[in-house]
Amino acid sequence: MEHFIPASVDPGGECVYSNLLYSCAACNEAKEAILGLPNPCLVAFGNCLRVMADGHIGALNSDGEKLKQVLRLDSEKNVRDRHRWMRALEALGTSDPGLYQEYMAFPEDLPDLRTKRVPENFRPDGVVSCYFVLRERGELPPTY
Repeated sequence: MEHFIPASVDPGGECVYSNLLYSCAACNEAKEAILGLPNPCLVAFGNCLRVMADGHIGALNSDGEKLKQVLRLDSEKNVRDRHRWMRALEALGTSDPGLYQEYMAFPEDLPDLRTKRVPENFRPDGVVSCYFVLRERGELPPTY
């Protein structure tokens, strides 16, 4: 079984495709449409960007700067919204751990990747360890 481990725990998994997490649809679409952005299978974004306590994004290198600029990660709205969520989740973690877990849990409607047939899928064996399958086997952790 493959494990999904934060790079802070095991840096060796930071560029392993099966260890990457989904990002929001807007970011995925923007990244897909823009040439020249770093490939997350080759570049560990955790080594490129840091989320600061005030909600701003700090670029740690040129790849991080490109991601930050092209995806508008530090726009006024994104910083405001990110900081609001950070404060809300921190407060929930302290005051209502159950509600915190609801917010940080995997979505109920995880896609069953076994039904997808993508021609450019270079890791077809990955479907046996997708989040949907892990949930089915009772191996999905309660939160991200």
